[in-house]
Amino acid sequence: MDLLQTADQALRGWILKITIGTLASIVLIVVLVLMVGVFLPNEQVDNKDIFAIIGPAFNTVIGAFVGLLGGMQIAKLGEDKKDKPVDPTPESPLPETVQDAVEEIDDHIA
Repeated sequence: MDLLQTADQALRGWILKITIGTLASIVLIVVLVLMVGVFLPNEQVDNKDIFAIIGPAFNTVIGAFVGLLGGMQIAKLGEDKKDKPVDPTPESPLPETVQDAVEEIDDHIA
């Protein structure tokens, strides 16, 4: 079982490295293109159009980063819940009727 977990972790690590490398390179390329476009004369590229063109692409890549990190956190939470044993008995018994619940609330308030 440990060998399978180790292989799974290694595969996840490799996929994570490739994904982060790809997304980081896209961010760097978008910034580079933005900088080149800003310093070109306005006859070739209008500065107003640069942000309209590159903005959605940049937002998509940043969204992918956020989604990747959020997915990793959700996966970690799911793994943590698998490891913890579930206690089937509740800590305190539930009241049988609404009147019992109201009485318990009144007891806690008083």
